[in-house]
Amino acid sequence: MKCDYKACAEKATTKGYVYGHEKGSEQSDRLIPVNACDKHKHVGGFFEAVDERKRANRE
Repeated sequence: MKCDYKACAEKATTKGYVYGHEKGSEQSDRLIPVNACDKHKHVGGFFEAVDERKRANRE
């Protein structure tokens, strides 16, 4: 799977979300699912997805 950030050709390692308006959408701003590489997962505005199964096992 490839990183979804513009002009990035790196392999995506993390699933997550960015908050914004999807071009061409009538909906207001929302969390948009994206895949990010190791570099872009540290960019401001990226929120890593939480695996609820892993989270439940830690509690």
